Amino acid sequence: MKIIGLDEFKKDIGILRYLQRKVISILSSEDDIISGKVDKLFGFLKSISISHNFGLYEGFLRILTHISIYFGVSQKAERKKRNQTIFFNILNELISQHSLKNAFHQTTLAFIFRKNKHFLLFLVQNGILDISFIIKEIASDKNFFLFFIPEIVEHSPQLFLKKMKDFKLTKDEIVKIYDKLNISIQDDLENEKLGEDEKETMNKNNSSQENNHVNQNEIRKEIHSQEEIAQIIRDDNLDLFIENISSNVDFDINSKILPSFLENNPDINHGQNGITVLEYSMAFGSMNIFRYLWVNKAEYSKQSLNYSIIGGNSEIIHTLEEKLNPDQDEQFYSSLFGTPNKSKFQFDEENYYKSIEYYQNEISEYFRNTIKMEPLEILNRLSFPEHIRQHKYAKFLFNGNQPEIIENISIFAQTSNFELFSEILDTESPFKKFLNTKIFSLLIPYIYEIITMYNMNNSSVTFYLLYQFICQQPGFDVNSKRHHILFYYSQLFFVHKRNIIFI
Repeated sequence: MKIIGLDEFKKDIGILRYLQRKVISILSSEDDIISGKVDKLFGFLKSISISHNFGLYEGFLRILTHISIYFGVSQKAERKKRNQTIFFNILNELISQHSLKNAFHQTTLAFIFRKNKHFLLFLVQNGILDISFIIKEIASDKNFFLFFIPEIVEHSPQLFLKKMKDFKLTKDEIVKIYDKLNISIQDDLENEKLGEDEKETMNKNNSSQENNHVNQNEIRKEIHSQEEIAQIIRDDNLDLFIENISSNVDFDINSKILPSFLENNPDINHGQNGITVLEYSMAFGSMNIFRYLWVNKAEYSKQSLNYSIIGGNSEIIHTLEEKLNPDQDEQFYSSLFGTPNKSKFQFDEENYYKSIEYYQNEISEYFRNTIKMEPLEILNRLSFPEHIRQHKYAKFLFNGNQPEIIENISIFAQTSNFELFSEILDTESPFKKFLNTKIFSLLIPYIYEIITMYNMNNSSVTFYLLYQFICQQPGFDVNSKRHHILFYYSQLFFVHKRNIIFI
């Protein structure tokens, strides 16, 4: 049975890989050559008429969002501010030259950009996205609420009051966050008696507070915690770090950096828990402070290893490796004195995936050559009918001889990195051979089961191109109950008059 749309799918994935490379190259460049690279990117977007190819356009927006959160976490503050400006310049280009506002329904834009609050704010401030389309996120996420307080106060004072109570926030806490937020406005809000005249008065007061708006926008230009100790760690200022913790009698070497409403990276915020100061130093590649904490026996866990990958500091990684894999002399000493020195934690596949997710190419290559990858056996656990299991190519799969076939798709689903996915489509890989066999067609009705068991049902990686390719294959029944969750995660993109809406 012929695979429909494979050549076009491969071509589009290759274009998205090229765009990913171009954006990363721009963000990695020195200031004097950035302008030329940006112009080339804009020229390429024009040459492919990106606004007329929804799959590519949607994929590019997702790439921008993902790179903005996961690339260059350990870059210094000035470089990050510069790169943030570059992102906004790209968004401006999409708005002015590629009909961003008209090409997507606002619900779709809110869905695509929901992981980056700064991008959403940019779209709101530029009239591309109405605040009402992100109310659901604001109402359910405390950090979202804190970030968009100025807009919520203007849009719905009642919602502001309700969510302030729901999140157990006080006026003083909010004023502290926004520094000079107008106190009299907060007093009015607390009366909970806002008629239309009072709302109008409040809005006039708001608009007259020019300095107040400047302060609101200035703090929201920051992308990481403004807690003093967090800033010191990111700057890797050991002297100031020691001075700070010495003056704080309550400081614990295993204390945590609390989640910040300015932070978009889910690994850094780690839910509502935060991460330890040691992990924070790893994530931002702060070798001096890491070494100080390490020598002073700060605790670490299996989770901590990922933060060394995020930061990408080779010295930190090798320091951990020495602990994880002590040499023979250390092991001999430990056996004599009964003080085992080997850690119970090891770098593994999870860390390898994390390096791909964070575009740490050198680390990925290093792990690929040093970590033993256990073959995936999920195909053996799928409930395929016997006639499929007996297919000659299926037998080859079920015996674990070609784990790369779906493993590589799984890696893409977990990392959103187009580099590997495009590579396996371009080369004579087992996956490419797999697509050209009858077994691929036989597996189509079970695609949801495969996606679920391979952890590919993450809504953050539901690229339109991938689902478009799957759904057009013979044997894929869009009405099957087996696929209802697949469509939940793909959000049932529906094209209508060049807008995408959710059903």
